[in-house]
Amino acid sequence: MKKYRTFLFFCISAFILAGCGKKERTDNAGESVWRMNSCFTETGILYKKSETNGKLKYYDYESKEYLTLCAKANCRHDSSECMSVYLYQNIDFIGKLGDKWYYRVMKTDESEGAFYSCDLDGGNEKEVGPFSHGNGKAIGTVNLFYDNVCVLETEDDYFDETTGEWTGTGSGIYRFHFDTGEAEVLCEEKEYMRPAYSVYGKYDNKLLYTEWDGKKNLLKQMDLGTKKSAVILDNINIITGAVQGNILLCSASEGERFKLIIVNLETGKQEHIWTKGVASDYFWDEELKVFIIYGEESAVTKDGYARQFFELYQYMEDGVCRLLRTGDTAKCFIPYVRMEDQLIGRDSEKGELARMNMQDFISGSADWEILEE
Repeated sequence: MKKYRTFLFFCISAFILAGCGKKERTDNAGESVWRMNSCFTETGILYKKSETNGKLKYYDYESKEYLTLCAKANCRHDSSECMSVYLYQNIDFIGKLGDKWYYRVMKTDESEGAFYSCDLDGGNEKEVGPFSHGNGKAIGTVNLFYDNVCVLETEDDYFDETTGEWTGTGSGIYRFHFDTGEAEVLCEEKEYMRPAYSVYGKYDNKLLYTEWDGKKNLLKQMDLGTKKSAVILDNINIITGAVQGNILLCSASEGERFKLIIVNLETGKQEHIWTKGVASDYFWDEELKVFIIYGEESAVTKDGYARQFFELYQYMEDGVCRLLRTGDTAKCFIPYVRMEDQLIGRDSEKGELARMNMQDFISGSADWEILEE
């Protein structure tokens, strides 16, 4: 039986929080996920470091050190001759499988785009196979790297040949095989004035995603072995979602009402919590469960920086959602993963990775430490 609890929220705002839950060190570092311009692996985070000459940096949880994806001796990492800078400028996503990085180099006048691989230090680059579709940017969508494949939602814009006007977006879901260099269609391409699909994750060889039917986003589950799919939340419009371990979280609308839906993918148990707006951007593990309420209120700082206000809530085991604090994105700590009693995330103002004690985060402290190189 579905369980409903009513919880009233105040204002809603636009904010970005990427939660991965607790990460434990294992010998199986064979899977990774790309989302929010970062690659999350079992052993660290690769992220786009924004500066004059942006580059890709990998932070290792165990050594607490950075790795620049460049194998050149004495490289200054300040031009496109550097592999790390080149990747920053020319790829739209990247993932780690075993001792290789796999990524798609975007289209150019000379190339339609292709998957490539390189060693963990950025050396020994090789083309894996052509792939012309653009990376998906639907809300909440992720790229999954596992078992020598990449599952992703794609988006390609279409334009009128005569007027040059944009006519719509074609999107599909593909599984690219790195051993053969071939792309397999999981969901046929559809063309709408918006993305037709969004990939939220997988659990027990089941892909969780949404598909637009022309009126609403239906939450579906696909067996990745047989490719058979079924709707798992009937007649509910899904706005965004995420798979966190064995938990599926999604925000949905029914008419003019919104709710947060929590599904245990192992037991099938559901909990529905009514909200006054869209809940999203979840950090969810056995000890800390938080989410954001989106809204429209924002402001601009004196230097032109857009501040977006948010309310951060903690879900308690009795179903009560406790307001932790309000804030804005001009300066805040955005948690990504938990390592024991420490949260690793990003400083929103500087765009740098940072570390913070979990209890300090819960208590509302603004005391976090930038992870220096």
